[in-house]
Amino acid sequence: MAKAPAREIHSLQGNVPVRITHQLFQHSQAPVIRTLIRWYDRPQQPLALEAFINIDDQQQRADFLDLAQRPEFRFLFYDQNIRHRLSKLVRNPDPASITQIATTAAQLRAAIPDEQFNFDAAKAAIMEQTSL
Repeated sequence: MAKAPAREIHSLQGNVPVRITHQLFQHSQAPVIRTLIRWYDRPQQPLALEAFINIDDQQQRADFLDLAQRPEFRFLFYDQNIRHRLSKLVRNPDPASITQIATTAAQLRAAIPDEQFNFDAAKAAIMEQTSL
């Protein structure tokens, strides 16, 4: 589910190229999984969305691993007034990488003492390093 201005959603109608990548960042306080989705409705300024997964959160881990089982992803777009404006199906580009990333993230998490673990701080550091 994504919330965006109606004009942004309108530009995604029809056949629009999209790129989905999953990245694993190793941080001293927590591993951070980042999913980046770029819709190339305007090649010079694609609509970019990102999501961060905390492998230590059972629900987030299960939801991320569930993506590996799906041949397609369903995207639902809502405008500023939370009205459904568009739905799109996108082929899952690399299901195997999702499982591998989750496995590696769990291994990294196991090596971090509980008193040192801080996903929010690690996520903030990764957000500073990356850009949409």
